[in-house]
Amino acid sequence: MDFVVGGIAGVGAAIFSNPFDVIKTRMQLQGELSARNQHAVHYKNIPHAMYTIVKHDGVTALQKGLVPALWFQLVVNGMRLGIYQHADNQGFLRDEKNNTKFTNSLVMGALSGMVGAFFGSPLQLVKTQLMSYSSEKIAVGTQHAHTGMTYAMGKIYQKNGLGGLWRGAHAVDANGRGLLYSGIMDCARKITKTEGLLAFYKGMGPSYLRQAPHTVLLLVFWDMLKDLQKSLELKA
Repeated sequence: MDFVVGGIAGVGAAIFSNPFDVIKTRMQLQGELSARNQHAVHYKNIPHAMYTIVKHDGVTALQKGLVPALWFQLVVNGMRLGIYQHADNQGFLRDEKNNTKFTNSLVMGALSGMVGAFFGSPLQLVKTQLMSYSSEKIAVGTQHAHTGMTYAMGKIYQKNGLGGLWRGAHAVDANGRGLLYSGIMDCARKITKTEGLLAFYKGMGPSYLRQAPHTVLLLVFWDMLKDLQKSLELKA
């Protein structure tokens, strides 16, 4: 039940934060591997990005990738919050005086986060590819033209096998090798060389506007659902 509670809390928060995730994704991909002033600027800031997306793709485009985003939250937060809460329920995180054990909490937090990230990675991949897909006039990054989550997963699996679902969001060749980056370090090196260090902070504004309310709503929903869980267990 702890896993279900954590997952549902993440789903509830994602419904409200998803539009900012779309904007963040588009702004981060804009001008990829291009020097400043050497590429078209479709998204100048958050209000302009919202206006541009609605103008060219319609208001529903602000919720692109919502289905995999909700599944991503269900899996990731179900895993990390569920595992962490289960460990707490088993007394692993507290001493005999009910004080938090810092080291145990740190280890369990890292472990639960890694498990959630691993199982959620394919959904993150599909979510990003769906969010970045737009009309040609405002397109940024690789355009995969997926029609939905199931189609995207099937297409990726058919082309690159199961391992392809754990790759980055960019295009790959017939052998599953990235066309732009060969790995994390190669990606960081190319971004620094072509776009500069500040490129690592692209989309910081919408990222904050996504994370701030998402984190608040996630924890509020989590506490509310845990209270509901306890009341139902008392009645049973």
